[in-house]
Amino acid sequence: MDIFVCMKQVPILSEIKVDEKKGLVIREGSAMVINPEDTNAIELAIELRNKFGGKITAISMGPKSVRIAVKEAEAMGVDDAIMLRDDAFKASDAQTTAKILVKAIKKLGHFDLILCGNQTLDGNTALVAPHIAEYLDLPQITYGKSVEVNRTGTKIKVRRFTETKDYVFECSLPAVVSVTKEINDPHLPHIIGIYDAYEEDNEPVWNAKDLDIDPDDVGLEGSPTTVLRVFKPKRASKIEFIKGRNNWDKADGLVKKMLEDKLI
Repeated sequence: MDIFVCMKQVPILSEIKVDEKKGLVIREGSAMVINPEDTNAIELAIELRNKFGGKITAISMGPKSVRIAVKEAEAMGVDDAIMLRDDAFKASDAQTTAKILVKAIKKLGHFDLILCGNQTLDGNTALVAPHIAEYLDLPQITYGKSVEVNRTGTKIKVRRFTETKDYVFECSLPAVVSVTKEINDPHLPHIIGIYDAYEEDNEPVWNAKDLDIDPDDVGLEGSPTTVLRVFKPKRASKIEFIKGRNNWDKADGLVKKMLEDKLI
């Protein structure tokens, strides 16, 4: 089973900085990691590869620092990796990012499954995987919390999370599946895996020309989404003590307060 994992390097949540004038996340100077749910996708890919055989290829778009994330993915057990890097790609929205990833996917060729983390810490749109599926005209299942593939590796069954209940969907492969953090517990890279990952430095880096992409069709100018405002919400805390003659009075007061504030 040949699997592509689309992964992204994101700033650590506590260190995210924004340029409020340009409406962009500032990545330079921030501590960066593999997007958490993308590590769940990598872990699932490894489980399926170990069961069915085949190869895992990680695809990641971003600046030079993406190399660190790619090396971590290889240390976890990914077989190959492709980096997509071009100044023209900067500030691409979810739809345009998906277009770029699809160009790389088509250039790579055969695959049985495309896995993505459901959403990223910085964008949080959960739109890249669905766009990839639409551009490739493939079945898609999002918000996956468990996955089963049949013995012949031709069909996939996914338990899909929603806020009301879980649903189980089945479709034929190839397909696109995005997963949530509930699906598994990603393992940390072993020291031997880290050593092997850094022993060679031969991961291809593809730019707009390599992918036959017109620079005017990507990046900020090529993105149909307009970001009106980006900001870090201000955290505020307030403590209020509920008074009463006894615990029953305090409980009644708490419920009344929560109803007034529309918390319940």
